[in-house]
Amino acid sequence: MEKALDLIVKDTAIEDDANLGRIVHVKERKTSPDLFRVKIFLSGNDLPLVNTVRYYLHPSFRSREKLVARTPSNPNCELIIWAYGMFDLEVVVEDRSGYRFKINHRLSFGNELRTGDFRKVVER
Repeated sequence: MEKALDLIVKDTAIEDDANLGRIVHVKERKTSPDLFRVKIFLSGNDLPLVNTVRYYLHPSFRSREKLVARTPSNPNCELIIWAYGMFDLEVVVEDRSGYRFKINHRLSFGNELRTGDFRKVVER
């Protein structure tokens, strides 16, 4: 029987700000689509068993492979990227005993942006 972990990959472009409420960080660009600040992270009951996470981003990223260690300051193995659209990413989770698990995830932050339930914060 193949070993598995109770983990899922999530993503969001919306964050809660104590002063501004629900916000989305945007880099507006004149000649190409706007970029959104997106958080990618793990959730699930087996999160304490995670040692590292390797995120494989879209080939258009210059540095496409991102290694994130699970630490007290980053318990959900959060990665922040700037992206303009949805794409599939491969996530390889290594647990504390060295086993590796592959999770495929399609970014979905675009769905939450359609709600309009946020304030846009323009980054320069």
